[in-house]
Amino acid sequence: MSSQSTPANNSEEVSRFHCTTADQTVEHARLLASCCPAGLVITLDGTLGAGKTFFTRAFATGLGVPAEDVTSPTYVLIQHYQGTVRSIHHFDLYRLRDLDEWDELGAEELLESEGICLVEWANRFPEVLPEDRLAIQIESTGETSREFTLTASGPASQDVLNCWSEKTKQIRAE
Repeated sequence: MSSQSTPANNSEEVSRFHCTTADQTVEHARLLASCCPAGLVITLDGTLGAGKTFFTRAFATGLGVPAEDVTSPTYVLIQHYQGTVRSIHHFDLYRLRDLDEWDELGAEELLESEGICLVEWANRFPEVLPEDRLAIQIESTGETSREFTLTASGPASQDVLNCWSEKTKQIRAE
């Protein structure tokens, strides 16, 4: 497991990490969850089977949601989970046809709620998402290995990325 952080430009910060096992992915997702404030929006993009829902499940367990409760919202578009720490709204935009359908979901209200929003396939409709968000690009590099690129695009998401970076440094030091 390795990670690095670099500034992308004045308004974005980028961090990358590579996990060689599913357990490492779970550990990183749970650490990230522990850094997230209410109201944060996290986007998850990658090819089919890259691990977006797997990452979301691990993230949710970090907030007290039982792992078995977290399923892909592909056909229902939004799943809601109540954790012991805070609620999660899990979106999947893969089957969303257009922005009218987005409006019908009432998703805008959820993005402004106190829950954390995780949005799979966010690259399909980036214009509906807040500017300050944490974008996670997932690339499969093997059966269980993944390359993650995290891009923070505002002050709240940069704080989360900094918190996560510090926590991962502590783990590597142990």
